Amino acid sequence: VQSRAGAALAASELRKEGKEVRLILGDHQLDPKTAISEAQKMLYVDKVQAVMSDFTPPSVAIASLVNKEKRLHFYVAPVSSILKDNPYSFRNFLD
Repeated sequence: VQSRAGAALAASELRKEGKEVRLILGDHQLDPKTAISEAQKMLYVDKVQAVMSDFTPPSVAIASLVNKEKRLHFYVAPVSSILKDNPYSFRNFLD
């Protein structure tokens, strides 16, 4: 809920500056397979430039796919292994 609210606020602020922003939401249901399906839809159908995920299992599941497509991946989870050899991923989590 907080991640969605933050994304909506950021999109609203960017639109006020005249930037075109589409916010496409998905629900991974904390399931890695569902997360991959959602990420594939966003990358290949919706043609998003960035993906934001939260929680460790879904974030780990989609990391290699998002990296392969050279899209930005912002994630909120304690896992740091996603960052290894992945220049498109950025972690936002306080240890």
